[in-house]
Amino acid sequence: MKKFASTFVALAVLVVLGAYIVFIEGVRPPDKDAGKVLINVPADDVTHVAIEQASGRVEVARSTGDGEGKWGITFPRPVAASEAAVKALVDAASKLKCEKKVTESAGAGDLEAFGLESPWLKVTIDTKQGKKTILVGAETPVGSARYAKLADSDPVYTLASSTVSALAKSLDDLREREIFGVSSDSVTALRLVAPGGLDIRLEKKDEAEGEWRIVHPFNDEADRWKVSDLVWDLTGLTVSEFVDDDGKDLARWGLDRPRLRVDAHSSERPSPLELFVGAPGPDGKGFYVRTSDSPSVYLVNPAAFSPLETGALDLVKKELISWNDDDLIRVTCVDQGKAVAFLRDGKEWKTVPPDLGTGTAAGLLPRGTPAPQAPEVVKEGEKWQLKAGEKRYSSEDMGKLWSALRDVTVATVVQGAVAGADDARYGLDRPRARVELDLGDGKVLELRIGGRADRGEGYYATATGRGLVYVVEEKKVQALESAVSAFF
Repeated sequence: MKKFASTFVALAVLVVLGAYIVFIEGVRPPDKDAGKVLINVPADDVTHVAIEQASGRVEVARSTGDGEGKWGITFPRPVAASEAAVKALVDAASKLKCEKKVTESAGAGDLEAFGLESPWLKVTIDTKQGKKTILVGAETPVGSARYAKLADSDPVYTLASSTVSALAKSLDDLREREIFGVSSDSVTALRLVAPGGLDIRLEKKDEAEGEWRIVHPFNDEADRWKVSDLVWDLTGLTVSEFVDDDGKDLARWGLDRPRLRVDAHSSERPSPLELFVGAPGPDGKGFYVRTSDSPSVYLVNPAAFSPLETGALDLVKKELISWNDDDLIRVTCVDQGKAVAFLRDGKEWKTVPPDLGTGTAAGLLPRGTPAPQAPEVVKEGEKWQLKAGEKRYSSEDMGKLWSALRDVTVATVVQGAVAGADDARYGLDRPRARVELDLGDGKVLELRIGGRADRGEGYYATATGRGLVYVVEEKKVQALESAVSAFF
């Protein structure tokens, strides 16, 4: 019973205390100085900010020579500043609001009690109207606010913890953490170089469409999505830790002999940026890097970094030919001695004799190739005419052929083989299957399927506009041949 009695007493005390607090706070008049603006100047008028705290002093200044007013860190060393981080600091300092006023005037003893005799934080901003300095002292006994005052006035206020956090910035808080500092769309060329012979060079060939081309170690179309991954991983690379601003002991970070160098050309820079990738970070997390812009060494820890895992063959565009169905006007297919040709007729397609074609495939048909429809003799007026019979197919019928054709994609590249020069070696001079797409205006796309690849991996293939010889999967070739034979 005594145990329960003591519990009831404690609860009663808490209830009384709570009621007292509610009563006192309810009758206490609101602080007329709550939310008072201590500093109120246009953010654009701020030209310099100095922050002093136990961890050190840092200063940022706005440049004026380039006309853009960019911010830079000037102390303790000149390094690039994060425009976003400095803007947030300036916004907070130029529109500084207090939480409440503590006293109208504090004596020397009071200043020491408030932690303002030797401030925990001192922030000075230079403006076109002059200097403004805020001193921030000890934490309040209750809550996480801190005492503060302007250096040139007597009243003492409290600042909310969020306001204090916005002001108490260190060097690393204000430094630029984006390593490339350019947009992904601005990148126009890339080069990846690594020990062991890796040397991949890519160039953007179509700014509007974002199309890329591999120009070394071979010349071929690149997979735009794979290249996009490279560009995104590079331009999105950010500093996790600033480890060595002098960069004098590169061997310590594995940067005396980098395992990868990336050269990135951007329309937003006058010269390319070189990124050097060094040793893995602690516990294998991330890796150390430096750039041609600075001797500083950084630790980065991206979720993924495709440049370290990419070879030239990984970047090859997998689709051998690409087209818009609405652009097609004529199609010719040849498969193991049989041929069929189609001509667009409104929304339908009609068969025509392959030997009447105007494209290259029609001219290369095997001699004696039969048309897919038998000729017939018809009488027109008093004369008999020999006409080839025709069949008609809907867009849906042709869609199966388009699907099978698009599905013939690159499985691998035959290293060292060049389309045209090595056709005979891979059975591409006398292909087992050929599809020709006439897009009008003299533009013709052609896919050739040659001999069986070594070790039965599939079949050799090449296509218009592609400079290499490829291997495509056997099941995909069989599916294409099946789609073509359905029209015979």
